[in-house]
Amino acid sequence: AYTKGKGGTRMQKKAKGMMAAILLSIWMSILPVHGAGNAVIPVNQTFTVINNPDGGTLNNTFTYTLKADVPTDPMPAGSIAGTYTFTISGNQTINIGPINSYTVPGTYRYKLKQTSGGMQYYGYDATEYEVIVTIINGALGLESKVAIKKNGIKVPIAGFMANYNKPSPP
Repeated sequence: AYTKGKGGTRMQKKAKGMMAAILLSIWMSILPVHGAGNAVIPVNQTFTVINNPDGGTLNNTFTYTLKADVPTDPMPAGSIAGTYTFTISGNQTINIGPINSYTVPGTYRYKLKQTSGGMQYYGYDATEYEVIVTIINGALGLESKVAIKKNGIKVPIAGFMANYNKPSPP
């Protein structure tokens, strides 16, 4: 029932093809880079209530901006003139992106920061992160690496602190 040709039986050829596909998928999953359409930036917000003597409901949603150093550089969907604005509520980690409009290899730089809302008793984080997306030609096309830096030191995630602290009445 099996015919043997130059490369082995049909069953052997199918097995070799499946093994190659499995090995390729394993190899791709352990690469330290992502497809250019998958450049994402992880952002974490920690909100702390230090003192809330009134016991009222608090606003724990804060606004952030990701701004391209060059306004025409690729940005996440919904960006306007090189600036992407988003919010995070409570204690949450989100991924910004994907940024998927890279067309040529290169280095793309962004600034990420929390926007001060100026609301009384709320504390805002003044940290500004530098986000560097490096696009390279890989074996399967464009690939991206994302580096996040705080004060020039690489960190795994952009983390921001926010708080509420209303003094108790005397």
